[in-house]
Amino acid sequence: MNWHKWYHSDWLAGLTRTQLGLAACGLYRDLLDFCYQERSIPDNRDMLIRMTMATPEEFDAAWAQIEG
Repeated sequence: MNWHKWYHSDWLAGLTRTQLGLAACGLYRDLLDFCYQERSIPDNRDMLIRMTMATPEEFDAAWAQIEG
């Protein structure tokens, strides 16, 4: 399936989004899309970095917000 229902108002008003910086929001959304497409995301930092096209520093800073 190449699409999924996305509730914009829930995302825009949600607590998750309001607690993340801009880069972390983008990373979070990309990983949600990858998870939906592939049915999971790898438990491998280097692979996630490649998938999201982030630098290791960008990924680590954003991931700390998502994970925390």
